[in-house]
Amino acid sequence: MIGSDHAGAAFSHSVAIALNAMHDFTEKGPDKTQLWQRIAIKPGEVVLQVEELITTTGTLEAVRQGIIAGNSEPVTFAPLVGVLVHRSDVYTVHDSPIVYLVHLDISTWKPDQCPLCAAGSRPLRPKMHWQELTS
Repeated sequence: MIGSDHAGAAFSHSVAIALNAMHDFTEKGPDKTQLWQRIAIKPGEVVLQVEELITTTGTLEAVRQGIIAGNSEPVTFAPLVGVLVHRSDVYTVHDSPIVYLVHLDISTWKPDQCPLCAAGSRPLRPKMHWQELTS
């Protein structure tokens, strides 16, 4: 069982405990990469990739690329990806279905097409404006 760094690690760890499976997680690298550095995945072991949230599938791809790059032997991935909350319009990753518990349709727009921006709202990044967004 493998998840991404931080939130994905906690969720994938909980799933691993429930399934009595081995667990580890990637580490954040530069430029949104995910690094696999602590252990080698042995030939014949199957990796189930699990995430707590998917919005763009960018992290899913980065985790998979990190695992592949961090192992000297080819890695066998389970034929599905498990997700708690799915907010993407992508339903497969590397020909494997994304299996989710909850799906939410989240609309995104480019700034010049955004109806909220046209109404005078301004885009805010949560990390920089958390207090403002949650008050």
